[in-house]
Amino acid sequence: MVKPIYLLTLLSCLFSFAAQSASVYRTVSGKNVLSIELLEDDLVHIEWAMHENASSGRIYTSPMVLRNDHKAKPIPAGGNTLKTKTLAVRIDTSSLCVKVTDIRKQPEYTLSELCPLSTKPDQLSLQFSRENFYHIYGLGQQHRKLGELNGDLSGQRRTPGNEMGNRMVGQGGGAVGNTQVPVAYFLGQGMQNWAMFVDNTYAQTWDFTSDPYKMNTGGDALRVYVMGGRNLQDLRSNYLDLTGRPPVPPRKMFGLWMSEYGFDSWKEVDMAMRDLRAAKFPVDGAFLDLQWFGGIREGSDNTKMGSLRWDKTNFPSPKLRIKEYKSKYGLGIIPIEEPYVGKRLPEYLTMATKGYLVRQCPYPCDPVYLESNPWWGKGGMLDFTHLEGANFWHDWRREQLIKDGVMGHWTDLGEPEQYDVNAWYSGVGIGTETQHGHRDVHNLYNLFWSQSIAEGYQRNKHKQRPFILSRSGTAGSQRFGTALWSGDIGSNLKNLAAHINTQMHMSMSGFDYYGSDIGGFHRKALAGGNADEMYTQWLAVSAAIDIPMRPHTENLCNCKETSPAKIGDVNSNREIIRQRYALTPYYYSLAHEAYTRGTAIFPPMVYHYQDDPGVRTLANQKMIGDRMIVATVAEAGAREALVYLPKGEWIDYHDHERYQSAGEWFGPFPLYREGIYRLPTFVKTGTVIPQYIVDDTMMNIDGLRPTGEEENTLLVVAYLGDGKMKSKFTMYEDDGTSVDYQNKAKLSTDLVLKQRKKSAELTIAEARGRFDGMKPGREVNTMFITHGQEISSVTYRKERLRKYNSMQEYKRAAKGWYQDGNRVYAKAGIMKLAYVNHVEIIWR
Repeated sequence: MVKPIYLLTLLSCLFSFAAQSASVYRTVSGKNVLSIELLEDDLVHIEWAMHENASSGRIYTSPMVLRNDHKAKPIPAGGNTLKTKTLAVRIDTSSLCVKVTDIRKQPEYTLSELCPLSTKPDQLSLQFSRENFYHIYGLGQQHRKLGELNGDLSGQRRTPGNEMGNRMVGQGGGAVGNTQVPVAYFLGQGMQNWAMFVDNTYAQTWDFTSDPYKMNTGGDALRVYVMGGRNLQDLRSNYLDLTGRPPVPPRKMFGLWMSEYGFDSWKEVDMAMRDLRAAKFPVDGAFLDLQWFGGIREGSDNTKMGSLRWDKTNFPSPKLRIKEYKSKYGLGIIPIEEPYVGKRLPEYLTMATKGYLVRQCPYPCDPVYLESNPWWGKGGMLDFTHLEGANFWHDWRREQLIKDGVMGHWTDLGEPEQYDVNAWYSGVGIGTETQHGHRDVHNLYNLFWSQSIAEGYQRNKHKQRPFILSRSGTAGSQRFGTALWSGDIGSNLKNLAAHINTQMHMSMSGFDYYGSDIGGFHRKALAGGNADEMYTQWLAVSAAIDIPMRPHTENLCNCKETSPAKIGDVNSNREIIRQRYALTPYYYSLAHEAYTRGTAIFPPMVYHYQDDPGVRTLANQKMIGDRMIVATVAEAGAREALVYLPKGEWIDYHDHERYQSAGEWFGPFPLYREGIYRLPTFVKTGTVIPQYIVDDTMMNIDGLRPTGEEENTLLVVAYLGDGKMKSKFTMYEDDGTSVDYQNKAKLSTDLVLKQRKKSAELTIAEARGRFDGMKPGREVNTMFITHGQEISSVTYRKERLRKYNSMQEYKRAAKGWYQDGNRVYAKAGIMKLAYVNHVEIIWR
């Protein structure tokens, strides 16, 4: 039994009182205690609990929270109103309701009044007033109605996958993840907003169908963070400050990765890569499913599940093969792993003997025996909450894979999919004591799994960045280098539409790296649909917003196609993937911003335009950074699409036509242009976007060519507007593989556009910083997207460049410029990183 907090047992339950310490406000009413900390001007930490479960000092935090070192603001003596520079917190000492008000502007407005309906353990219930906040985002991954792009949680109920929380649920001929990430964002008029992070790891139900809103959950106490902020960007950044920002993935993860269930041998991997290269697709690696360790034995103790040892009959000499893939072909390998261990494996005996498996009761009790859903076999389950055991497993089994040269880890079934509800775990500190039951662990299981990988890299002093592709997780998983995918989704466009909608909420929940099985995992779900159309539409969406970009399907029969060189509109597939590779410098720079500042990479439009009512429920259009819009499509027979453009001047990324918008719809725009399928994409004027020049010879994202050389010519594109303007984009570069960028081993280059009445100047500033392996200079081409003005001259560092009259002449030249309508191309050969490089165009 947990000890009551100091003095509470001496006080009568018949009256209320307030007790202030240096940093915690506390008041008691009846059997309940309210605790409040003012952590920042716009961050309030609140706990409602029964006496025996209340925190005795600072409010407890769960393993989801990274930062619990705030120096809380002092609490003034007396009174029941607490204030920061931006928020006022008013306490009703009888009901323990807390009203939070934004006081930055007059008139001030109430964010919400939060009231505990129940603080009884495992029957926790919180209600909070709607006020004027009608648009709601976040709360993780829940695929809603098939084909629906509703874009908003208002008027809905967010329910868990099952009574435990995270779970794969059937939908549309497949199964998709229900992943709980308990952060919700609320929008009112204009720029009014607030957010709430519920620091609770049990299954939660959120009800937004009436006023007040309600949230029900389990556990010992209600603990929430209330966040204010200037806008959604500020709120999301504050949330990630609490739970951790995502590290930058290895650069190769921004390319194309092949996968299926599954490659039976190195020979099959070779065939897939050879087909792609023959069709002139760039590709960066392959994921290996269960076959790499010998596969599974359904219903049998004698399964290979959990061995994490290569099947050297079909995958011989793994270290040499992985080295060869990397050095000769520029490819990476990522193998799958699961949390289950077949009972007849030596791994089972070792882990059971040491007490590192999930058990029936405290050690030396026997491990649980999982046999109720024996598709993978029968056996035990790794206990990742046992930190010593998790470390042992990593060093004993996973460490060898890292030494073999794998680029990352694919963690599957971590909801967890199969479990014993009566199991005993080493446990987690949730609230006032360590909890050992499965309910206590369920939604944290994959977080601890990811943590064991990330900390294993650090403990063993690897410079290589850990990358994890996981099927589940929760708040905080992102800080370990974890990307999520939506599970075994069915192969139809209605499932793709639901996934597009879910991505909106995953982005707001802090997961920049979220994707899907391109083309769907279960092809039977196609049910007579057009497989080629489905695949190319899916590929286009994933190439725009998924990291990693990974085709995957169930192919045990070796009778289904998953490669973009084999299914769909192949010519369109090639151009879709090349566009993704071309935008890599832009995407990679956004990844650095996500790590350093907590900015979203692929947010919904409302994230940047929340004062525009036209985007509040718009789920199918995504931002890429803050100045590029892509309209995703998931509709059978679609040949065109409408696009909403916020106020401003926008340029079509494909044909460079201009659109002046007051906040309105344009189009419809064709999805096929010159026979190639392209999603409508727009760039705001004044934008500068760094790109690679991608051609038939580009083999991977590092610019590998058939000659064995690596060459990536940089193309800096400046989108001119109407009239004077100045803008800047910072491009980030590093070695692409190590964690050294976290210690400032990176290069940052400001790309500055200045537009005047009769000229425009693009400055590629002196690069700041350095990293191992960087070159002193690089070939840089520039392109200005103009209004069609006739250009009279182009200069580079005040030197007039020669004009060419055809693209062929321009391409052959080392220096010069060429105008093609509203596109002006200019190049000056190798640019030194240590120089400030100016390219100026002047028109009549």
